[in-house]
Amino acid sequence: MFSSLVLAVFSAWWVLVSAADLSSEFAHHAVLDPGEAMKLYWTVNWESETVSFAVEAATTGWVGFGFSSGNGKMVGSDIVIGWVKDSKGYLTVGI
Repeated sequence: MFSSLVLAVFSAWWVLVSAADLSSEFAHHAVLDPGEAMKLYWTVNWESETVSFAVEAATTGWVGFGFSSGNGKMVGSDIVIGWVKDSKGYLTVGI
């Protein structure tokens, strides 16, 4: 069930990736690496109990994003992988 929710949320932000400034679209953000090549943006909607995410990354073709149970390991994590091919965005969810 969580994976389905993540896919829906990530599908919604895919259109926003081309926006000039994602920080104006989301309530929070964090830089995830020293070179600032990957940034995470998110907004929590307490009423609908959802979290919307966007990832901005300097990449050569794909980006992955995951949620672990707090142990920081891939095993047992929910992950989303996204890529662009022929100007069309794609997402896949793995468990």
